[in-house]
Amino acid sequence: MAGGSGNIAFFEQKASVSVARPNEKFTFFSVAACAAWNDNLQLTITGHRNSIEINTHTEILLFGKPKPILLFLENLDKITLESSGGTAHPTSGGGTWTHVLVAQLTIGPFIDENTLSWNIT
Repeated sequence: MAGGSGNIAFFEQKASVSVARPNEKFTFFSVAACAAWNDNLQLTITGHRNSIEINTHTEILLFGKPKPILLFLENLDKITLESSGGTAHPTSGGGTWTHVLVAQLTIGPFIDENTLSWNIT
């Protein structure tokens, strides 16, 4: 991404955010993300509660331009982020990789900040 690496996560195809403590829930407020290589990359955000998908939202991301996505999903125990598709950006070297840069993530509240975990696959 032009301008440095001010991202908090970088993943290809799938990542998740979840709580480690049973019965603890969080609110997913927003995320800012962009495609690392492709234009028109599809990002699907799915909120889970007790292993059940309760909300799915899809956005289109552009290469190197973080897009703010406001959702305000309450009482979740897991969020998954999945990327797919897109076309190579002219300056990205011609690859069609589905990597995503996460520049900002707002979730909360937590009683103990150590209950949150990232799983990037």
